[in-house]
Amino acid sequence: MQKTLSLLAHTTPPPRFVTEADLEEITGVKKRTWQKHRLFGRGPRFYKIGGAVRYNLAEVLEWIESNAVGGDTSPSHSIASRLR
Repeated sequence: MQKTLSLLAHTTPPPRFVTEADLEEITGVKKRTWQKHRLFGRGPRFYKIGGAVRYNLAEVLEWIESNAVGGDTSPSHSIASRLR
């Protein structure tokens, strides 16, 4: 039991899965836009969990950063650093 607890203490935290409504609140991008991205294969990877669509928040933030155009590219100006 002690060995299991020590292994858990050194692992990365589990991913935070969010809904399209959560993404709308976090990013300001409408839920319908996330649905269209999913439908046309343009958006971040998504997961079907028990029939419900969920997004790994870290992957969404990485996807947003990978689609950045112009401007300041320093880490302090990234959306990911401001939302964590």
